[in-house]
Formats: sequence, structure tokens, C-alpha cells
Amino acid sequence: MVQPASGTTLQYPYIGELMWEYITKDLQLNLIASKVLPFYQVPDEIAYVPVISREQILKLGDSDLLRAPGAGYETDDSEFEQKNYQCYEYGKARPVDDVLKKKYAKLFDAREVAARLTMKDIWMRYEYRTSSLLFNATTFSGFTGGVSTEWNTASTCTPRADVATAITAIRNNTGMEANGAIMTITSLENVLASTDFKGWAQYTLGVQNLPVTVEQKAQMAAAYLGIPKVHVAAGVYDSAKKGQTFVSAYLWSYEYVLVGKFAEEGTPIEEPAIGRSLLWSADSPVPVVAESYYNDEKRCEMMRCRHYIDEKVFFPECGYLLSNIHT
Repeated sequence: MVQPASGTTLQYPYIGELMWEYITKDLQLNLIASKVLPFYQVPDEIAYVPVISREQILKLGDSDLLRAPGAGYETDDSEFEQKNYQCYEYGKARPVDDVLKKKYAKLFDAREVAARLTMKDIWMRYEYRTSSLLFNATTFSGFTGGVSTEWNTASTCTPRADVATAITAIRNNTGMEANGAIMTITSLENVLASTDFKGWAQYTLGVQNLPVTVEQKAQMAAAYLGIPKVHVAAGVYDSAKKGQTFVSAYLWSYEYVLVGKFAEEGTPIEEPAIGRSLLWSADSPVPVVAESYYNDEKRCEMMRCRHYIDEKVFFPECGYLLSNIHT
């Protein structure tokens, strides 16, 4: 088998596309980071992006804009705020030994398996960073509030009223409507188990329409909460150290629910929304780059996945973080 020179780096767009499909659809890890902070490519590693300030959007101005015949129109300058960012590189590599590659060639493609596992590691760490940023009272300082009754107290909790409080706060702070909420699968199940939900649903749901899948449950919860979409954070990870007994933990805390105006994929960066995942286009033209290089000393091919990224909250006022969700 002809090998590339040791150290030569080869990019594999087809493997990258295959792994993207694997992570987002096939593996079903319930990861939502790229949905709540959509990717946006930036030309520089460290710079700033222009955003329209809340004041620029909501300022009424001193003039009533009345124009007399023959007179000119009032003019004004459009002002943008500069939001700084700094992308960092995250990556991981896995060896594919030549002997093992040949030994198991009839059973599976060792390179593909290594790429899948490495892509999974990158994606889960991206999810963890995003959850740490968004389920964080410091990030949304001044735009937070605790619910009066935890949502796992089924008989007396009021999720619909709690979310309504958040929706009203966002409207008052920005003049815009919230378009989504992030909650864990635990919080979703607690919403659907609440007496308040059951009272709302008794004339809405027929037996044949009871929600079964997570997606159906999320849609029903969204209708009950009066919000367009519920993003269900159901990803788990092994929190134990390597070599120790498996300990399951959620990537997102069930102590919080974030209501907000989330960016839509492909919308201009200057439009107000909670935030984006910024990709340095010169080094990360796709969400995760898949590539390999040959290590002649160890006689193995290294499968590497990486990206240059910054998860950034631009408008904390576009969100409202509900806390005390679970005891």
C-alpha cells in the first residue's frame, strides 16, 4: 500500500461530510449547540463583528418626522456596535495502526471508525462549552429569574406562567418576541407531567394524538408554553475519569431553562439574537475539518478532527434565564 510521506496532512472533505451526517442524524446524541448558536463564518481569527444595538432599534428620536411641502426629510446616522470575538482551535487525533487496519479490513473501515469517534469528541466538547455559556447566570446578568415552584413539583408548578414571564421580559427589553426555549429532557418530562399542563391539554389532546417521541413532546410543550420551539437538551456524557466506572451526567443542567430569541441559520450577523458560533473561515471552512497525516515512526495513520471557533453571546437581553427549575 502506498502511503503519503510522513507528516503530510491530507484533508478528506468526503469524510467530513460523512461524519457530519453521522453526528447530526445517525448517532442521535441529542446535541443542540449548532441549533441554538448557529454557525457563522468570519474572515479573521480575532476581530469584531458589527451588531445593531438595542438603543438603535428602539430609540424613538426627538422629532415627530413631520415633513412640510418643499422641506427636506430628517436624516440620521445608522450606528453599529462592535462586538469583539476571538476564535480558538479545538482538535483531537486518533491513530489507525497499519496492522489493525489490515487485520479488520473485512469487518469495518478503521479510518472511518476513528474519524467517527474523533468527530464525536469534538462535537460533545462543543456542546459542553455551549451549555456552560448559555446555562450561566453570569452570561445573562440582569436577565434572570427564579421560578417560584420547581417544575418537578407536578401538583403546583406553573411552567406556562414562568415562561410567559420570560417572554414578557424579552419583549420589554428588546421589543422582539422570543422564538424558542432550551430545556433538558428532564424538564420537558416534568412539564408534561404537571397538573397545569394536563389541565390545559385535556381538551387539546385526543388519545390518538398523545405525544410519543421527544420531537412530538417538544412540539406539544411549545404549544402549551406559548413559544414557537422547544430545543430539548438530552445529551449525556461519562463524567468519570478514564478507566473508572461509567457515571452518566447531562451536558446541560436541569436547574435552568433559557427562553430567548435565537438566530436563524443564514440570517445576517447584525440582526439581534442571543449569539452565534463563529468559525474562522481561513482555517475552518466547515463546522469540523477532517484530515489525516501519516506517522512513519509508529506506522499508523492519524485521523484528526478540528475546528477554529468562538461561541459568542452578542445580546444577553435577547434571553431570559429561568433558574430553580429542579430541586
